Amino acid sequence: MRVGEITVFNIGDREIPIAHRVISVHERDGAPNEDGRVVEFLTKGDRNSVDDRGLYPRGIKWLQTKNVVGRVRGFFPLVGTVTIILNDFPYVKWLLIASLAFFALSSRENG
Repeated sequence: MRVGEITVFNIGDREIPIAHRVISVHERDGAPNEDGRVVEFLTKGDRNSVDDRGLYPRGIKWLQTKNVVGRVRGFFPLVGTVTIILNDFPYVKWLLIASLAFFALSSRENG
């Protein structure tokens, strides 16, 4: 894990993983990785003004590699905003599905 890397992590009982940038990394003694150290890191969304500690479960100040689901290799700007809108406002999702169904059923092939 390196500072600047975008990681996908899942914490607590959240249904949807979060993809945010690593802003700080440190190691401490404890349950080992390959070299006998625990790697912990802190994340922050690029458009957020504060780090993600408010998202972490109570008492958790750093994430560990066990929380990592994956790493981002490429990105599409603002796609996460669409996901947030569709999950926070379910009627938008149903309106979109209904619109797509309407257009699919009402279109005809001439042939």
